[in-house]
Amino acid sequence: DEDHHRLVPVFSPAFERFRLLTESREIPWTDSLASMRPVFDRSSMAELMDAIAATFNERGFGLRIATPRSWSILGHDSDVSDLVYPCLIKSRAACGVPESHQMALVLREEGMIECEMEGQLVAQEFINHGGVLFKVYVGRGGYIVNRRSSLPDIHTVTEEMPSIIEFDSLYGLPTRLPWVASGADEHVSVPDEVFAELVAVARDVVRLTVFGFDVVRRGDDVVIVDINYLPRLFSGALG
Repeated sequence: DEDHHRLVPVFSPAFERFRLLTESREIPWTDSLASMRPVFDRSSMAELMDAIAATFNERGFGLRIATPRSWSILGHDSDVSDLVYPCLIKSRAACGVPESHQMALVLREEGMIECEMEGQLVAQEFINHGGVLFKVYVGRGGYIVNRRSSLPDIHTVTEEMPSIIEFDSLYGLPTRLPWVASGADEHVSVPDEVFAELVAVARDVVRLTVFGFDVVRRGDDVVIVDINYLPRLFSGALG
């Protein structure tokens, strides 16, 4: 419906200056705001991730690309009865505003009542992935892959665990939790040729020159969990 597809972000002053300068051509920039817009909204971003996975899998590369399930939460009165726990709660605005970095790991249903995040949100299926996240940065001349520690696997939610853990991803993920075995699995990997093919597909689907995406490994699958337009570049360059 119209509410579901309406763009959420009200951009920060720094990003708004960037938008005006690029539209007036005072700053030469290859990517238009229209081409960036789908990755600013995590609802439309989920559709992009699905398109990347479908296109990759149609090519029969021999390894499956998957995406997490997601749910839109448009307000406090939204029906969340079909959420699957644990899940990640994120602002629907993916970049350009401070709250885009606020996230929560909800371990059980009552965590949704305790959640202090406001506005339009997106819930994303939590995927056990060996505590390893691969951040892929794509530019005009190539790409680089950065392997990082991530949220630990959560196989069982016990009574001693809190219902919700809120954090700011700008300052890193909570890679160690006292209730579960933590630490990155050194055996988790993604073949270089898979990254090369995935970058080629993502470029065709996203149609951006400079962007990034995050992937994790779930068994035999590689799962795309996020796409971004390098928001740290904006925060560093634009103050």
